[in-house]
Amino acid sequence: MMRVLIDTNIVLDFFLRRAPWVDQSRELLVAQRAGRIELHLGANSLTDVFYVVRRQAGRPRAWLAVRSCIQSLKVVSIGRAELLAAAQLPGDDFEDNLQVVCAVSANVEAIVTRDLAGFGFSPIPVVDPADLVVKLAQT
Repeated sequence: MMRVLIDTNIVLDFFLRRAPWVDQSRELLVAQRAGRIELHLGANSLTDVFYVVRRQAGRPRAWLAVRSCIQSLKVVSIGRAELLAAAQLPGDDFEDNLQVVCAVSANVEAIVTRDLAGFGFSPIPVVDPADLVVKLAQT
C-alpha cells in the first residue's frame, strides 16, 4: 500500500468542494477507504483547515472538517524538533518546509499537493493529485 502525505490544499479542496479539484481529493479518500493508499496529514494542517473552512463555510463545517481528518487520516505529530528542522530547510515557505519534515518523519513515499513549485527542495517525491489518481486507477 502506498503511503503519502497530503498537503493542506488537498484537504481544503475536499471540504470546500473546490472545483475542479474536489473530485481528485475525493478519489484519494475513496482509495484510502478501499485500502489502496494510506493518507497522512501534518498536525499543523488542522489549524489551517479549521481557519480557512470557518471563514469560507462556517464554524460547523470547520469542526466537521477537523474531526473528519482526525478520524480518517494518519496525523503526523509536530514538536520542537520538527519545527527546528523545518526552520533549517531552504524553502521560502515555513508551512511547506514543515510538510516536508512531516513527510520524512512519517516515512511516506510522496507528498501530494497542487503546489509542486513550493516543494522543489524536497527529498521526498512530490506528486500532483491528478497524477496520483491516475496511478491508483492503474493498480
